[in-house]
Amino acid sequence: MARLLHLERLLNKKVRDSNGRKAGRIEEVCARVSAEGCVVEAYLLGKAGLLARLSVPDLARSLLGLRWPGHGGTPQTVPWDRMDLTDPRRPRLNCTVEELNAMQPKRDETGAG
Repeated sequence: MARLLHLERLLNKKVRDSNGRKAGRIEEVCARVSAEGCVVEAYLLGKAGLLARLSVPDLARSLLGLRWPGHGGTPQTVPWDRMDLTDPRRPRLNCTVEELNAMQPKRDETGAG
């Protein structure tokens, strides 16, 4: 059964992993429109997710000189089925941060993927 959530209320919420460790903040929600309505595909966490929400990640990084070691400026992507929204005020991952990191797309040194 589909659940109705106000996505704007999830933005900037702290997310913890299944061990209670910090995973980041929800900065963007990726969704698509289907016959059933709006279907969430993924959540973007962290500073790079915020820049993605603002739709200017490369420009903002260049202008502000922002660098995120180890992330290549790529937001942490959480597949929809890895986010536990049983309590939307306290979103949690149903995996560990390490498991989530292993799911992330591999990128080369240039950040080209």
